[in-house]
Amino acid sequence: RWERWCLPEADDYLRDVIIEMQSRFNIDPDRVFLLGHSMGGFGAYQAVQVQPDRFAAVLVHAGSWYTAYWPVIRGTPLWVVHGVHDSEPGGRPHYTDIAFARLTGKLLTKQGIVHEVQEHQGQHSLPNGMPVIREFIARMPELRRDPFQPRAVVASPRGWRTGDMRDAPHNRWLSIVETTPGKLTYDTTKHEGAKQFWGMPRENWGDWALKHVRKERPGAMVDATNLGGNRFEATTHNVRRFAIWLHPRMVNFSKPVQVTVNGAPALEQRVQPSIVTALDSYERRRDWGLIYPAKIEVLVAVPVPGEEHH
Repeated sequence: RWERWCLPEADDYLRDVIIEMQSRFNIDPDRVFLLGHSMGGFGAYQAVQVQPDRFAAVLVHAGSWYTAYWPVIRGTPLWVVHGVHDSEPGGRPHYTDIAFARLTGKLLTKQGIVHEVQEHQGQHSLPNGMPVIREFIARMPELRRDPFQPRAVVASPRGWRTGDMRDAPHNRWLSIVETTPGKLTYDTTKHEGAKQFWGMPRENWGDWALKHVRKERPGAMVDATNLGGNRFEATTHNVRRFAIWLHPRMVNFSKPVQVTVNGAPALEQRVQPSIVTALDSYERRRDWGLIYPAKIEVLVAVPVPGEEHH
C-alpha cells in the first residue's frame, strides 16, 4: 500500500536498521539523519512525529501528510523540499502537491518550530531536488541531536493519518505515564474538489484544493521546560502522571528538583541516579544516546469541579 511507511512496523523497522548499523559501524547516535522521497516522504513526515528524538534532522522531498501534532518535533530540524511542478494537469494528480510543503512551512513558522522549506522548479522525481539535498548533506556536520535540550514536548497518540495514529508516549526526557479522558487539537489536511486518480479527466486536476483543518481527537500532551537551577515547569493536557528523565547535564543531583505544573508547585524532591533507571530509559527507545540515569514521576492535580482555572 502507498501509505505503508506509516505503519507501526515501519517505525520498528527504522529503529532496527539504526541499531543494526550501529552494531556494525562506529555511528554517533546523535548524528543520525533521515531523508525520505515521495512515499518515503510520507514515512519521513511520520517518523519526525512519532520518533523525533531519534534524528539530528529530517528531510522530506515530495511528500505529504494528513495529521500532525507539530510541537513534538521541537529540537529536530525539518527540511521540506518540494517541486513547484510536482503535480501536473493531464499528468500527476495532487497526491504530493506543493501545497503540502507550503502549508507545513506556514504552520511551523506560526508555532516557532525550526524548519526550512525550499522549493525548486522541477517535478516529482528525486533528481530535481538534488541541488537542495546536496546543500542539506553539506550542512550535516554542523547538526547534532541534543538529548538534553531545555524544552521537550510529548503528545500521544500521534501519526501520519488519524486512522493510523497510535500511542507514542516518549520524547527525549519526557514520558506520559497515565492519561485522563479528553481531546487534543491536531493539524489535519483535507482534499477538496474533484477526486484525484491516475488517468483522471483533465478538469479534475483544476478542481482541487488542499484545506487545513484543526481537528479534535482523543489525546494527551506535556510541554515541559528545564529552567535551570534544578527547576522545571510543565503544561499538561489530559495527563494524570508524567515522568521527567534526568541526567547530570540537566540537573545537580546533590540538590532537590522542583517541578511546577500548570502554574502550581507540584513536586520538590532529591533524586539519585541508578544503573537500573538508566537501563529503563534505554528500554523506552532502545537508543544508547537517550540514556537518563534518574527519573521523577509527577502527579498532576485534578481540577476540583466548579473551580475556575486560568
